[in-house]
Amino acid sequence: MAFHPLPALWSLLGIGGALACLASLEIAVTIKHLDWRQMIRIILIAYWFAFVVGVVQFLSIKMDITFVRDWFSHLMSRE
Repeated sequence: MAFHPLPALWSLLGIGGALACLASLEIAVTIKHLDWRQMIRIILIAYWFAFVVGVVQFLSIKMDITFVRDWFSHLMSRE
C-alpha cells in the first residue's frame, strides 16, 4: 500500500468543495430565505438537459450520424 500525495490532495479538495457547496446551500436557504423547491427544480432541469445531450451524443455515435457527431466534437474540442 502506498500514499500518493497528488490523488490524496484531489480527494481532500473534492471533500472541501462538497462541504463548501453544502455551506452555500445553508446560507441560501436559512439566511437569504430562498425557496429550496426552486433550487431543486433548476438542478433537475440541468441534469435532464445533460442527460438528453448525452443520449443524443450516444445515438449519433451508434447510428453514425456524422453531422451531429462532428458538431459535438467541435463543440467539445480544446485548443
